[in-house]
Amino acid sequence: MSNIDDPIYDYISKIMIVENDKREFAGRLVAVLGNELWFEGRNGRRWMQNRNEIKTMRLGRQV
Repeated sequence: MSNIDDPIYDYISKIMIVENDKREFAGRLVAVLGNELWFEGRNGRRWMQNRNEIKTMRLGRQV
């Protein structure tokens, strides 16, 4: 699948609410590197979430 065909790229720079098996969190999607989705929190902390571990993902409140 090329980047053009992957709809997740439309959500870069958007606040997303993500649920995996362990927790639910909100963060700004800052990068997509294959199966790695990189998020940034309000405090500037960045973390990676593997796409295969995500159960649901939806837009959060945009500010």
